[in-house]
Amino acid sequence: MQVSKKIRKVGSIAEIWEFQTTGNKSLHTTIEFKSGEVISNFSHKEILDRPNYLTV
Repeated sequence: MQVSKKIRKVGSIAEIWEFQTTGNKSLHTTIEFKSGEVISNFSHKEILDRPNYLTV
């Protein structure tokens, strides 16, 4: 079965695949990362009593 997808480059390390039949999108790297390598640093904006839809 042939799957049709549109690929859009995102910077120098990633691309977004959008599948035409479903509209689903996924992010894929175009480079290899080493085990334990930090891809991006981030921290909390606030501390909540319980998780919400933004909880990682």
